[in-house]
Amino acid sequence: MTTKRAAMVALSLTALLLVATGGGQTPRARAGSGSSGFELRDVQRLLSQWRTAEATKVYGAVARDKPRDPAVAFVGGRVDFYNGHYERAVAKMSRAMRYIASPPSTLRRMVSLARSTAATVKGYKRVLGRGGHFAFYVRPGKDEILLRFASETLEAVRARLQSDLGYAPPDVIRVEIYGKTTDLASVSSLTEKDIERTGTIALCKYNRLMIVSPRALLRGYTWRDTLAHEYVHLVVSRLSHNQVPIWLQEGLAKFFEARWRLGPEAPPPLSPVQRHLLAEAIAPRGKLIKWRAMHPSMAKLPSQRHTALAFAQAQTAVQMLAARKPGALREMIAAMRAGADAWQAVKRATGLGRRAFAGVYRKYLRGLGLKRMPGMHPPKRRFGKRLSKEKRLLRIRETKARKYFRLADMLRQRQLTRAAIIEYRKARTLVGKRDSLVANALARAYLEIGEHDKASNVLLPVLEYYPEMAGPQVTLATAYLRAGNKPAAARHFKIALRVNPFNPAVHCGLSSALPDGDEAKAHRAICQQLR
Repeated sequence: MTTKRAAMVALSLTALLLVATGGGQTPRARAGSGSSGFELRDVQRLLSQWRTAEATKVYGAVARDKPRDPAVAFVGGRVDFYNGHYERAVAKMSRAMRYIASPPSTLRRMVSLARSTAATVKGYKRVLGRGGHFAFYVRPGKDEILLRFASETLEAVRARLQSDLGYAPPDVIRVEIYGKTTDLASVSSLTEKDIERTGTIALCKYNRLMIVSPRALLRGYTWRDTLAHEYVHLVVSRLSHNQVPIWLQEGLAKFFEARWRLGPEAPPPLSPVQRHLLAEAIAPRGKLIKWRAMHPSMAKLPSQRHTALAFAQAQTAVQMLAARKPGALREMIAAMRAGADAWQAVKRATGLGRRAFAGVYRKYLRGLGLKRMPGMHPPKRRFGKRLSKEKRLLRIRETKARKYFRLADMLRQRQLTRAAIIEYRKARTLVGKRDSLVANALARAYLEIGEHDKASNVLLPVLEYYPEMAGPQVTLATAYLRAGNKPAAARHFKIALRVNPFNPAVHCGLSSALPDGDEAKAHRAICQQLR
């Protein structure tokens, strides 16, 4: 290939990639575009609109017209990438890049991403979910435990969104489960710093769902809601042809993420942390995050606290819009697909213009009865291996309380449980009743002497603020189980399952708390596997 031809190929590819970000047009036949009547820009545009199946068909027609064109080969690599054929994508794009003397950085990044993705998922096994609508890719080993519950979650949210938004994907959706946060950085544009700073743990991009195993975090995380959240993104992106802005995308995803486990009319729940952050933000000296600050990604916000507030704002904004008019959310998505911007779509569906929206939204928040929760410390997602006992003790900031706690642990190890309880209670008096480490240890000590009610009473103040803490949920469930309240025990074990499914106590407890049947049998098998 001549230097001039190579330059033209590079320019052609760069222009195509710029077109791909524009979206909004339907492919159409053009004079001089080949016997198929389509061009590469149609393929790029369809990919950007989350219309991968259509892009694949159009690409086939273009490739038949120009089988040796390097630009066609490169775009074919992109199509393969979106279809999950990573090694084939690397081969095609790399081959095309040989004809470009100085490839633009955009093209180099695409090849690099395809290559790192192929390397990350090498050795993964494919498991088709029970409903047949999701294909899971996971490294053989412990993370396979997630598949049964991941499939249940996604099948449930798929059915609910088909009812709520009128769409269910006709194709099998690819879901990749990574063992480490570094894997998520390898398969996306996020850096490890982005992930740790904002707590981003999952993505929906490139025509697939991507999620990090809860095993990668010290305390797990709400992985089932998160998985449903990413599926909502996929549905909204496909329905709107990727025309919904970030704040509204995230609001819709938060609004629907718990639908898989709620009744048909149940409103999306606001967690205590969300209520606290919103109450702070609308207080006289508080500050809401601007909608435009959420662009281009929540993962680019300055801290986990900012990210949590932004999600809470987006969720309540969509909740308000949904309450104003039945079918408003469907109508908004359809309007954006047809070319309206977000604020035009909001006005068409609800009658609220941009300025009116701001005032009505603040009024809506004030009507929720939000109150700051004294002593609330929004928990951060913490990555890495389990901390040593001494490092966990450093979480107790009061030196005297730490001494009481250490003494209590020593007494408990020597089976002097009643004496240990006295020391745990001294520590609790100093740190407060909502310290999860001290409360959980005290509750477990009460369980050891058969004081089930006292164990429950110690944990309830902690879980009132932090219901997503799996450790206290397991201890509370165990207290209910030993007291003979199996329904309450099952309820709290299931909350823990949504956060940390790798704790054998969760599955062992559910095998006893649930009625005899397939579900209890499945948990019994996992209990034995994890022990």
